[in-house]
Amino acid sequence: MNRRSLFHCWGRHIVLLVVGGCVSPDSRITRVRIADSLDLDLHPPETFGQKISVLQHVEVHHSDRIFETLVQLEISPEWVTLVGFTTMGVRTFTVRWSGEELFSESSDGNDMPFDPKYIMADLQLALWPKNFIKDTLQIQETLGAASSREVMRAGVPVVRISYEKTPAWRGHIKLQNLERDYRLEIHPLRINK
Repeated sequence: MNRRSLFHCWGRHIVLLVVGGCVSPDSRITRVRIADSLDLDLHPPETFGQKISVLQHVEVHHSDRIFETLVQLEISPEWVTLVGFTTMGVRTFTVRWSGEELFSESSDGNDMPFDPKYIMADLQLALWPKNFIKDTLQIQETLGAASSREVMRAGVPVVRISYEKTPAWRGHIKLQNLERDYRLEIHPLRINK
């Protein structure tokens, strides 16, 4: 897979942005539409409840295509930061969420292939404690050896997430948006102290 094809799709989240190395804040993003008539309120970083730093291999499955990237995820009480890299280690994008402002930046004139608010929404759906996201969404969880989480609309799942380990970010995570026809597979490569 060449470097250019790596960044051409993220399900329906593709946007026609050319940020060419500029930082673009959108301070009004707090609610994200994750499915028809279903919104997630983004929560501030401190609600995650811990600090983490992990390098991940992310696969995006959409239609018959698979796209891969490396992502460094950092969560602290002040920021959630995601930095994307090619498989060769070249930085391609940075997304930061302060709880009030969402910043996105692409490197070396690369187009940002997705809207960063959807990254934050998927991240919070997968990792945030249930008590924060259940305020606006119907959540069904199973805990144990095969832990999972489903986001429901009128009793029907629209997003399915399965976990390999607890805490979730330490293991393989599969997130499937059933309505938007995409799947993420997230594999931790290195957990930083």
